[in-house]
Amino acid sequence: MTDAQKGLLQDLCQVCNYKASSILPQWLSADGRKEVRAFLESSPEIKRSGRYSFTLDGRPVDFSQAMPLPAHPRGLEALGNGFMGWLANRSWALKLLFWLGKRELQKVKESL
Repeated sequence: MTDAQKGLLQDLCQVCNYKASSILPQWLSADGRKEVRAFLESSPEIKRSGRYSFTLDGRPVDFSQAMPLPAHPRGLEALGNGFMGWLANRSWALKLLFWLGKRELQKVKESL
């Protein structure tokens, strides 16, 4: 990870109050161990300032660059998504899909 990515991840861990490390201490240099210890022992004052923005001990942190939203579907994709959403609320459609899946599974079993 780049230093910027590492910093963003550490800030996110602070905001979520999730601190952990999968790196074994013996794999780290003395400086690396000091960095990890400082991170694990830190407890900055956290204030939310926006949907994806916070302050950590007064330092602004913005996670919006890590939260890009996909483009809104248009045309046939939007129509298909709407139809699938409608279909998912119909019990008969779910039963039909379950039956078709069981049928395909049986075909695979028979071919073995």
